[in-house]
Amino acid sequence: AELDADRLGCVGISMGGMVGGLLLAVEPELAGGALCLAGGDLADMLVASTEPRARSWRRWRQEEGGLRDAGLREELSRSIVSAATPPTATGK
Repeated sequence: AELDADRLGCVGISMGGMVGGLLLAVEPELAGGALCLAGGDLADMLVASTEPRARSWRRWRQEEGGLRDAGLREELSRSIVSAATPPTATGK
């Protein structure tokens, strides 16, 4: 089967809906998406995660940036909002 590049999109449920929302915000090649039951505090989830890559990243930021959990949450929140804000909303 062939893919029609003009009709690519993403589907996300729960955490996948949150990730899908971020993906749609930064990937102009996607035509659209279906996000279901998405919600929650992504920054809080990453700080509390026991997933090995999240723990490794958290440890690195704590060592390199001297950040504790509250500082990591704030940094993540700013980064997520920045990544999800279209350039036209900021005038850039």
